[in-house]
Amino acid sequence: GDGGDSGQPTEPVDDLRDRALAAGLAPLPSTPIRPVDNPYIAERVELGRLLFFDPILSGPMDVACSTCHLPRFAFADGRQFPSGAGATGLGPERTDPGPPPLRLMERNSPPVFNIGLFGRGSTAPTSNSAMFWSGSAFGEEDQVLNPIAADKELRGMTYAKPVAIDSVLIRLRGNSDYVDRFAEAFPELVAAVGKDPESLLTHTTLRLALAAYIRELVTPEAPLDHFLAGDASALSTSQRRGLELYIGEAGCVDCHRGPVLSDFTMRVIGGAQEGLGRDTTPGDDLGWGEHGGTPYSFRTPPLRQVELTAPYLHAGTEAVLMELL
Repeated sequence: GDGGDSGQPTEPVDDLRDRALAAGLAPLPSTPIRPVDNPYIAERVELGRLLFFDPILSGPMDVACSTCHLPRFAFADGRQFPSGAGATGLGPERTDPGPPPLRLMERNSPPVFNIGLFGRGSTAPTSNSAMFWSGSAFGEEDQVLNPIAADKELRGMTYAKPVAIDSVLIRLRGNSDYVDRFAEAFPELVAAVGKDPESLLTHTTLRLALAAYIRELVTPEAPLDHFLAGDASALSTSQRRGLELYIGEAGCVDCHRGPVLSDFTMRVIGGAQEGLGRDTTPGDDLGWGEHGGTPYSFRTPPLRQVELTAPYLHAGTEAVLMELL
């Protein structure tokens, strides 16, 4: 609405739009960046969707990817720290995991919407984008299997980390419906090796299917997109005043620009550290510094659907967006 105390816009609509575009804002494309080795195949995307919401990928079969990435929270989960294997419930009502060695995750769950348009070190969307708060993975295919092997996430204590993905694949190969769906999703592989489950359900096809689904979770046509495309009425009076501040004296656009409202660089902003910390640094989290970068730097978070993704920052230490500003 137009209420609040944000004041009135001070410049004409056309000038504001031109200045926003010049500052680096851009409408969100309707299609993601797809790598050559994982083109859009509807059956593959649907397979990835089924897997994403299926606890068959977890050790104790009590948690799914979607448990920590819920659609109603823009594919985050509304908690400070996600709770994986051993817990019950969803969202903020989810319980903590069972007794040690089960434990909470060490970072706030990042949203998944528009992941197929993320950049790496710039606003330009790329299939080699910065994944995780620490930027330690390179694109969707590089990161989707990691949660299956993590005890804090999907694995629990059911089997050892080195055999986690193979154990899940054995399960999937024993499910005739999934064997059929993998065959539909990878017709070129069936043509080459037939419908042999061991040849068809592999580390590679599993990661390609999961990545194919999350890549398609694109949310264009927001009011800002319409405004930047030329619709002068797309933003309310208070929203235009907010945009003036965003690209002006507030300086938000210095880091939060491009189509996803992030420059995807690693920055030290001094957010408080809470939680268990990393296995290599108990009680602490060096972010990109754990991988050779600047200590305590984290990926600039995208701001699309930001109203749905509280709490904020890598350790979920800011519960309210106004307090973070």
